[in-house]
Amino acid sequence: MITSSNVADILFRDCAGFNIARYRKGNEKIDPSVERVVIRPQRQQHGDVWRKGFVEVNLCVPDIKGESNTSRLDELEKLAWQLLDTGDVNQYDGTTYTYRIHSTESEIADAETRSHYVNVKLLFQVFQY
Repeated sequence: MITSSNVADILFRDCAGFNIARYRKGNEKIDPSVERVVIRPQRQQHGDVWRKGFVEVNLCVPDIKGESNTSRLDELEKLAWQLLDTGDVNQYDGTTYTYRIHSTESEIADAETRSHYVNVKLLFQVFQY
């Protein structure tokens, strides 16, 4: 069985390849002055057991003089395709799962943290539950 917390743990581990700070949704200690990955599993319809659903991985880059750092955002988006769209089938606690990129959207402004980010939407699927 995989829960939404397990999904966040799996992606936290898999996002280490970005070599930037990693956070889970709701972490109150996010430093907006650094590049960061924020992992946001979406709510499931069938209780606590994850079967199939979307997870957002946001790749955030602080603005430079109030402007989006488009070249760095582009680099991170390309790296996301390499790291997160492998289609590999893995196991977690005896449960088989896979995920792939469903879509990406770049240069989304976050005025509160004075940064822009790439939103990577993953479709995460469990094969046995």
